[in-house]
Formats: sequence, structure tokens, C-alpha cells
Amino acid sequence: MIELDLRRLRFLREFAERGTLAAVATALGYSPSTVSQQLALLEKDVGARLFDKAGRGLRLTDAGRLLAQHAGVLLSAAEAATADLAALGGDIRGTVRAGGLQSAARRLLIPAVARMKSDHPRVRVEIFEWELEQSLPGLRLGTVDLVIGDEYDGHPRPARPVCASPACSKSR
Repeated sequence: MIELDLRRLRFLREFAERGTLAAVATALGYSPSTVSQQLALLEKDVGARLFDKAGRGLRLTDAGRLLAQHAGVLLSAAEAATADLAALGGDIRGTVRAGGLQSAARRLLIPAVARMKSDHPRVRVEIFEWELEQSLPGLRLGTVDLVIGDEYDGHPRPARPVCASPACSKSR
């Protein structure tokens, strides 16, 4: 029987989205060496090659892509279970991660956070100043909960869905 480590699956899912060990390391706050070691251990855990060399980098094998898709489902289920257990006890807590441009954070995020903190004091909020292009991968992966972006007449951003989940397509 294969035992899957959720932290290692998170590394794999991030790699599938970001494409490099360095990008995964930056996003998750680890060194590239740690990311590499954890992904090597995941390969051992599952008994399959998940990566092929691609020049100086890596790319996912078919097995790697398949496991990365399942990782997204498993990570979402684990987060939902954690939230449900906390809500069952009437204790709303956790971390909300939001990002956007500085002007948007000042005008929209700060007032919303202030209201939420008064209603739910045990919820931790992290606000990041990010350009839209930096924050969308995190939104797709579920490591960021809210992103506020901008678009100007004459400079539209390309339309790209940020969520592949069937639940998201219903809300669009």
C-alpha cells in the first residue's frame, strides 16, 4: 500500500503549476534543495518516476501529471476536513491569504479584514502586495484565497480561467 504525504503532494502540485524547483521553493518558503529532496522521496513513496530531465530542469512524466491532478483533490479534501472540524466545534479559525496591488489592498482589503477580525478574531489574515501575474498561480493552487487585480481600457488582460474545478465553472 502506498502512503501519500500531503506536504510532498503539495510540492508536486506546486511544481505542476510553476514548472521549476526554484519557483516552488519561493512559493512555499523552502530551499530548492529541500524541494528536490522531498520530491525525490515522493518518487520513492509511490514507486514511480515522476520527473524526467529537461535540459537543466525537470518536467513531469505521465505518472507525475496524474499524481499532481490527484494531489489537488487530496489537498482540497484535507483542507475541507480541517475547516469542517473547526466549524463543528463552533471555532472559526484559520488563515486567509489575500493579495493585490497596494492601492487595492488599502481601499478594499484593509476595511474587509477589519470587519472580519471583529467578527472572527481567531482568523489570521495575510495580505500580500502582488501583481496579478504573480498571484494567479497561488489562487489556482489554493495557496491564496483572494486576489484583487486590475484592468484598464486599451490594456485588457488575457482571459484565463483561474479554477478548473467543476464548482468554479458553476459560479462563472
